[in-house]
Amino acid sequence: MAKETILVVDDEEKIREGLKTIFELEGYNVVTSSDGEDAIRKINNEKIDIVILDLKMPNMNGYEFLKIVSKTDPFLPVIILTAYGSVEEAVSLTKQGAFDYFIKPPNIEKLLTSISKAIDVRKSLLEKSKDKTLIPQNALDAIIGESEDIKQIKDLIRRVAITDATVLITGESGTGKELIANAIHALSPRREGPFVKVNCGSIPETLLEAELFGHEKGAFTGAINRRKGRFELANDGTIFLDEIGEISPKLQVALLRVLQEKEFQRVGGEEDIKVNVRVIAATNKNLEEEVKKGNFREDLYYRINIITIHIPPLRQRKIDIPILASHFLRLYSENYKKNIKIISKELMEIITNYSWPGNVRELQNFIESAVIMCTKEELSIECIPQHYKPKLIPPKILNITKNQQNQNYINPQKPIMVIEIGKTLDRIEKEIIEETLKLTNHNKSKTARILGITRKTLLLKMKKYNLN
Repeated sequence: MAKETILVVDDEEKIREGLKTIFELEGYNVVTSSDGEDAIRKINNEKIDIVILDLKMPNMNGYEFLKIVSKTDPFLPVIILTAYGSVEEAVSLTKQGAFDYFIKPPNIEKLLTSISKAIDVRKSLLEKSKDKTLIPQNALDAIIGESEDIKQIKDLIRRVAITDATVLITGESGTGKELIANAIHALSPRREGPFVKVNCGSIPETLLEAELFGHEKGAFTGAINRRKGRFELANDGTIFLDEIGEISPKLQVALLRVLQEKEFQRVGGEEDIKVNVRVIAATNKNLEEEVKKGNFREDLYYRINIITIHIPPLRQRKIDIPILASHFLRLYSENYKKNIKIISKELMEIITNYSWPGNVRELQNFIESAVIMCTKEELSIECIPQHYKPKLIPPKILNITKNQQNQNYINPQKPIMVIEIGKTLDRIEKEIIEETLKLTNHNKSKTARILGITRKTLLLKMKKYNLN
């Protein structure tokens, strides 16, 4: 049975390697990191059970580290290592969530005892909250990400939810507009009331009016009974009108009346029906442009646009991609009864650099497909579904065999690079180095290995060609 994995974070190599040797002799798996940012990446990408953290480290202080860890893995224990002069700060960090602290050099026997206790506590907490960690119960927890955009959106949700203001959520398809609407309702005083969702783009225009406002018996062919509409069903709660930019000019007038007068009539009816409903709308269109084109009423636009929450596309908040990918991996590994623990570094680099035109929804579908295809404990490039390979592994470096050249054939799975005849050798060398750096996400050691040169030679050539 595999032992737990300890992440040792210290900028002093001797301390890192010394602790690594001790912990491995005790049977633990050990991962090391020299700074906080790299440690966070490892926590997101690998299965880490406990962190041994140097209090004074580059790029990130202990408070920032604990704050991020508490959100990405709230049950991950962190033990602080500190010098004598920083004991007060270490004590303060234990109050902020650190499991324990030790003065350097630590008493190894006591440190190992603390590690054992911390791992036991983690196992207990994970077991008690197993279901909750996979499907977040809190509406804000369902909005996953650590980018500044997501933090600001969550803050805006908290402030807007307690009001009754109409909210317009904008963003590309697949960015998670419905999650935002869910959170606003769940945190609002109306949370005990109904939350009714209507996708205005998926219901034919001829049926949408009756769907929204209901109909009387005999109002049209097939109306054999009176039927309540979505607005009536949402009374004392919230109605979410997704793809509001798709509704017809006629329905826009009816919707404007509901927002202004809080009343409507069923199709085929004469009675005014009063409702107390909060409206949250969403669109992937630019409604200002639609107003200018005459496709959307200006007065309705201003009525629904009291508060706007814009969700940037996933390609503009790449920091969220590894966090989302790891979340979906845990979710679908559990759903499909698999034991896939981590995403390989190579695959994580690929998915982080992909543009995801379908946004979070596309990333979620991709991870689900990859989990189904995967047969190992690591989600790797081999698990990429066939139809995704041309998208995720684009051609960049020339790799055509002699036989393939004769057939004018380029293997789409191999990175290629077309070289224009007539360029100088220096220019060609510069371009090859440049493209290989892009391919490796600017990993200089990997680039040097691919090019068959030393890292020092690569650095000299990068300086020569001003590629720094």
